[in-house]
Amino acid sequence: MTINTASAVIDLNVPQDCTPGLFIGPRTAVCHLTHGFTSTPIGTWVAADAFKVTGRVRVTPGLTLNNWQFGFIQVIRVNFMGFFYAGRIKREGSISILCHIKPALPKAVWLDSNDQYSPWTRNVPRFQFVAPEVTSDTGDHPAAIAGWDQANSNTNVTNFLFHIVDSRDFWSVFTAIDPSGAIHHLAHFHWSVRHDVSFCWRGGKPVVRKMQSSFDPHEKVGPKIMAGVGRQIANFGLLSLTETLEQPGGEGRPLAGPVNWRSWKSEFTFASGR
Repeated sequence: MTINTASAVIDLNVPQDCTPGLFIGPRTAVCHLTHGFTSTPIGTWVAADAFKVTGRVRVTPGLTLNNWQFGFIQVIRVNFMGFFYAGRIKREGSISILCHIKPALPKAVWLDSNDQYSPWTRNVPRFQFVAPEVTSDTGDHPAAIAGWDQANSNTNVTNFLFHIVDSRDFWSVFTAIDPSGAIHHLAHFHWSVRHDVSFCWRGGKPVVRKMQSSFDPHEKVGPKIMAGVGRQIANFGLLSLTETLEQPGGEGRPLAGPVNWRSWKSEFTFASGR
């Protein structure tokens, strides 16, 4: 079987309401992309795909796939991820939780997958074949969650959430793997999310003071891919963000579902008494 790489295309479906939003629950604040996000008054929430990406490519002779695999592989670059807290007055101190630096995150670029179906973004079935065309789709919904408050260990006073900044770039790559295990990057979609929300407090609760968040679908390109990203995709030895974060002493902690920032505070939190 031969892939007609020149035929590889990516179709992008971004609903009108795929825009940055914020959910303030009983004890957490969640930055999201609105479409596909549902929440309840008790604070539970689900972030289904906010948009859809579909890859299509023609194959010849187009009768069978002969054990080829198709799907999307995604790489994420964490540019900045910080959660900031402060006391009511200056002497009550402040806290900066910086998740994009060591030891919380030992490198910026990661394979964004899951142990159950790595290196792909989806479990099976992840593609369809109607001769002579193969199609595959993926989607995503990056969210950032922060607790309302943190205990300042220097001042022994509770500090309150006043700023969330979460800046990430993603490359969703329509990919084929042949029976020998060789990887063929067919086309990719580069996109980014920046959650940037400032808060003030009224009536004992955080309210939005300013939101400068954005979702940016930068480009659809195929079949050539940025060299550095291609090298990261080829190295399936990378840890996945949905698998583990490297910790001192070689330990790992899962990052599936809401993060217990308090349990990691000593690893990447900076508290100030002034």
